[in-house]
Amino acid sequence: MKLEIWSDINCPFCYIAKKNFEKALHRFEHKSEIEIEWRSYQLYPEIKTNQDSTYFSYLAERDEITVEDIAMEYEFIQEMADDADIKMNLANARVINTRNAHRLLQFAKINGKSSEAEELLFKSYFDLNLNIDKPDILLELVEELNLNKDEFKLAFDSKSIEQLILDDLKRAKTLGINSVPHFKFNENFSIQGSQDESAFIKALEKAWNTAAEDNTDDDLFEKGLNCSIDGSCN
Repeated sequence: MKLEIWSDINCPFCYIAKKNFEKALHRFEHKSEIEIEWRSYQLYPEIKTNQDSTYFSYLAERDEITVEDIAMEYEFIQEMADDADIKMNLANARVINTRNAHRLLQFAKINGKSSEAEELLFKSYFDLNLNIDKPDILLELVEELNLNKDEFKLAFDSKSIEQLILDDLKRAKTLGINSVPHFKFNENFSIQGSQDESAFIKALEKAWNTAAEDNTDDDLFEKGLNCSIDGSCN
């Protein structure tokens, strides 16, 4: 069974969904027979990395409200992260362009460590508040993943890595995906947004039982919380 997952590193719901999905997958009896492919998506492709601006201050300026208002508005995300056993320092997360982070993700995918790289980048951004746009930081993460730093340096600016990102973005556009996280099961149906563990269990069971059927029912699951290209996370 094939599962494609689109996410962006600066999307808190993507991190929460990953944790809840993995808990569900651990309980699924056919987990060893599932091919999972993490795919790149960028919510803010044009944004410039600014270490002097927090995620909250950026949103406050954009929406013309106070940082305190944003903090209150997003307090529920912190509660969701706590429930998913995630350390998330959302208030101190910085404004980051994630393109370089996706270069690392694609490199890790080639080397069979896609899920590990996703986890490490989420932790680096949301928990440690590191500048994951900075090549030196990414090299440290490559080393932590036990991947070859010299190979990553060669791949970093390569056309092949960039093309892999573009291919993921193109497939998302073709499928009409404009928010993340987005889970597509076996070409049969999708789950949009973050879900709890029980919903992911149901999705895995449905996908497994209908793998041979032409079933495109996307309405079985309500749309979960997500971050969209209009800059909102709700």
